[in-house]
Amino acid sequence: MPSMHRVGKTKFFPLLLGVATFLLIAVWHAASGGQAVSAEAASPVTVLSPAEAASAKPGQKVYIQLAAPGWAGIEITENGQIIGSVSGQGPNYAIPLVWTVPGVHVFEAVAVSGTGRSAPRRLPPVVVKPGELDIADISAIARELPANVIDYNGDGRTNTEQDRKDDLKAALRLIRPALSDGYAPEIKEALLQPGPQSGSTRVDYMVPEGRRLYYALADGHRPNPSIGTDASGAAYVPGEPIAGASAYEYVALTEADAAGKVVRFSNIRLNDAFLMASVTGRVRDSLDAPIAGATIRFSAGENNGDGPSAGETTTGAEGTFALQLPPGLYTATLFSPGYESRSYNVTVSRDGTAGVDLLAIAKIEAGQIRIVLTWGEHPRDLDSHLIGPNGQGGAFHVYYGQREAVNGSNEKIAVLNRDDVDSNGEETVTIMTLSRHVYGTYTYFVHQYSQDGRLRESGAQVRIYEGIEQPDHTVRETLIGSYTALAGSGAERYWNVMRLNVAEAGVMYEPVNAMQESSPELWQLRSAEPVNGSVSSVQMEYTPTAAYDGEPVQQSDLLVTATLNGMPYNLQAVHYDPAERRIGFEPVPRTASVQQLLISVRAAPWAIRLLPGEKKALISVPPLEQDKPSLVALDSLERAGGGFSANLVLNGTAPVVLSLSDMTVSASVYDTVTGSTYAGTITNLELNPVDGLWELYFQLAPPDHPVAFAPQRLTLTVTAAQSSSAFSGAASAELDFYWMMPVMGPNSNSWTRLAALAPSQEYWRRIVAAAQDY
Repeated sequence: MPSMHRVGKTKFFPLLLGVATFLLIAVWHAASGGQAVSAEAASPVTVLSPAEAASAKPGQKVYIQLAAPGWAGIEITENGQIIGSVSGQGPNYAIPLVWTVPGVHVFEAVAVSGTGRSAPRRLPPVVVKPGELDIADISAIARELPANVIDYNGDGRTNTEQDRKDDLKAALRLIRPALSDGYAPEIKEALLQPGPQSGSTRVDYMVPEGRRLYYALADGHRPNPSIGTDASGAAYVPGEPIAGASAYEYVALTEADAAGKVVRFSNIRLNDAFLMASVTGRVRDSLDAPIAGATIRFSAGENNGDGPSAGETTTGAEGTFALQLPPGLYTATLFSPGYESRSYNVTVSRDGTAGVDLLAIAKIEAGQIRIVLTWGEHPRDLDSHLIGPNGQGGAFHVYYGQREAVNGSNEKIAVLNRDDVDSNGEETVTIMTLSRHVYGTYTYFVHQYSQDGRLRESGAQVRIYEGIEQPDHTVRETLIGSYTALAGSGAERYWNVMRLNVAEAGVMYEPVNAMQESSPELWQLRSAEPVNGSVSSVQMEYTPTAAYDGEPVQQSDLLVTATLNGMPYNLQAVHYDPAERRIGFEPVPRTASVQQLLISVRAAPWAIRLLPGEKKALISVPPLEQDKPSLVALDSLERAGGGFSANLVLNGTAPVVLSLSDMTVSASVYDTVTGSTYAGTITNLELNPVDGLWELYFQLAPPDHPVAFAPQRLTLTVTAAQSSSAFSGAASAELDFYWMMPVMGPNSNSWTRLAALAPSQEYWRRIVAAAQDY
């Protein structure tokens, strides 16, 4: 099912919608990066240092540096217990932690503000040990990896085989030989904060008595100086701004003694959280008039309008504003009397973000959805279009030529509030679907009406809002989504923006954001008929909502079910051909009598191209023409004589004469190390009668480079040929095996020792694979 954000139904089914919200957010993130929302992804806490797993001795301080813009402080917990906290001005914090118990310490950070607490952020672990770390310690680390609980490299991911390998590599780095004693140790407690001016930073650090601090901005790592050499860089007084830092990647800090000789040194990567940038913009209404006295509150993170304020400002007489913020992603929330409280996602870059254009829109009613289209000077005229079901078995089309749509009770379903035809425009569509109970799929798209310019160069934006009633009976307009027309060289005149799926439980919308040569459209089921002479296919017919061609119906739009002789039946291998508009499936197994198969095809609840509807097709399945045994299982699949063997199990007791021409034999092999599946090449295939059974023997050609000690999973499948008169059916069996045993090299003693330390063969394999990879 496509990724969707939810547009909540305000007055109905609040619990169901709350659950739906959680599920939809998870689906959305799976589609865009490969992952569902986690506590780490939702947390406002940013990890500054250490970015990967760190090590310490019992009693040794470890400085954890974190950022949480807008929050009053941070708490760090381990096993539910607070082990450190800090509060103050922020936005960056350094928290010294000390552990006395050896082991792998996994802990979390939570931003706090009054009684409010954010989602937790899992931090890279700290390995505590009295002596130096060695290879034996990695066995303990590996035990944790299958549980998906430790993120050694701090990338926020732990749930795949590759993530676990990356984390193990980070853990292995802990046992690298330390630098020579001649190099200066790090200044671990130095903390950078955003400076007072755009592009600046500052260092918060209490320099020990009798020592001095120097800094140098650099595009990369500066060489690590030796202790006792002359310090380089500019003299620095902690707390003073370092101007122009945003143009560099690193700041090198050198701590020197009274004679100017190096004592400690650090290369610090200039994270955006260490810098300050300028933000400017303006607020206007739908007629482009400036809004004075409006308040704009910035909260850290996207879609975080309810988060703590990281900075606020007020517009002047011309509707303009300006303030300073660290670079990053923010949610700018607009407050102004008579207008909706509206939130916008804003990216603040290191070199400043100018021209943040915020639109103030008059309030809407609870349960309504508002779609706002804005664009620049060219093209001169863009038009909003909305198509969807009219509640009477047909479809409506709202645009400049038909500004309203009504249901069977003459109630408005959707209205084009404003049609702008003269550049720098704004068009607004309001949808009343929630209170009209007209369910189905709605499509919103933009058409370039005028001939000047190109849609891809228009700077067009579409914002979607919902009116949500609050406990005090006021209505709050909430931003649901925001899209910008795709840039590029194309001259398409249609921009398919989104689809809304309206159901009794609420409204969901699916972003499309695609440029097209023709207009999008919806289809309606017209008929479903059996194909002449076929017992395994149904022909579909549809009616479009307009005369132009659109994207054909896809299998994801259809929900296909069946009954056999009046009882539910599970169709096998259902597939759909969009070009032929034909549904296919495996034939129903024949019996001694005629059977009635009733196929039901309806628009899926999540269909993105079909209007609601259902059609049925009745197929008569003729009786079985002949009785022959069927293959029900493969038994005793095992290694045998340099190959593999398995027994064919047939139903019935009558003797059967088989040959290889009666069947097809295939094999696939799944490599449990790489996660890949490949077809096995079968050689020397034989079929022999043994003790009343038919034994199948074959050999597999190994891959070019078989992996030592890499478990393989063989899946063998035997299928009766359609032309076979001896038997019917198909069966599969699985067998785990190894291509070859591990070959120990020059370091065999190390691997033998590691294998003895590991808790199981599986863990040892993970460690060896990751270390060899590394």
